[in-house]
Amino acid sequence: MKIYYDLENIRISQSIITVGTFDGVHLGHQYLIETLVKRAKEQNLESVVFTFDPYPQEVFGTGPTEETLLSNISEKVEVMRKLGVDHLVVYPFSKAFASLTSSEFISDFLVSKLSLKYLLLGYDHKFGRDKESSVSHLQKLGDRLGFEVSRLDQKRVADVDLSSSIIRKELQAGNVKMVRELLGRTYSVSGKVVTGKQIGRTIAFPTANLQVNDSRKMLPKKGVYAVVVCVDGHNYKGMLNIGVRPTIEDNRTVKTIETHIFDFDMDIYHKELSLFFVERIRDEKKFDSLKSLTTQLERDAQQCHDLFHKINLNIFN
Repeated sequence: MKIYYDLENIRISQSIITVGTFDGVHLGHQYLIETLVKRAKEQNLESVVFTFDPYPQEVFGTGPTEETLLSNISEKVEVMRKLGVDHLVVYPFSKAFASLTSSEFISDFLVSKLSLKYLLLGYDHKFGRDKESSVSHLQKLGDRLGFEVSRLDQKRVADVDLSSSIIRKELQAGNVKMVRELLGRTYSVSGKVVTGKQIGRTIAFPTANLQVNDSRKMLPKKGVYAVVVCVDGHNYKGMLNIGVRPTIEDNRTVKTIETHIFDFDMDIYHKELSLFFVERIRDEKKFDSLKSLTTQLERDAQQCHDLFHKINLNIFN
């Protein structure tokens, strides 16, 4: 797969294109992109996914800029690559770009620069500042500019109409098992291990403290989770707490991500690791002593071990 961050020096003969933010690249997005790749092969076209970074709400300030994204660009690229896309355009979204009408965007970008012959749309995509998305409008434009148009219906999974907003709500509720069903893969975050206060070592539960690579990446609800930890290409079982450490620090508001890796004693400070959320164990809560906290952590660890008996670690990363 070839990746472009602008439209200079792109050489594509004839293409089938889909356009969108594709946050999370969930099963609905995957259905659209798999259809794109299939039709490209059937019609001897090159498959192109056109997406954006940053996202529109970041540029226009219509929402928070931290903990909003289900997938960053590197995660999105990896899924697109596995789906067999020929070309991925990650175009810089700006207010000037947003001022284009649907007709201007399609004619000046998709047709002129990317040799559009077939436009494949998701069920809810809207083009340009005029938000024009009717198939009849786009077909008239296609008749004039020489491309075909079709739109796919919304995909349902687990009796849910798939959308990124629904997955965010599930993540906010800590329902990582449901998120896995809707994404078609286990939700993960990646970052660098940083130095913490090392209190975990004093209670036999040392932790790796993660600084997430992208502050826009959404975290699940505060609490304790069973996780698979990938470091240096190897997978390990672990348990994780997202929260404000109420037993140790009063009135703290900044969240931390602390992971205890089972049967592990390597020095991984400053290394990159990825965390895959398997299942939520409980809420974060304040204990009256470190001894009480330790007792609860022992129960949590046993619950995680029981879960991992059913899991093949090789399915991660």
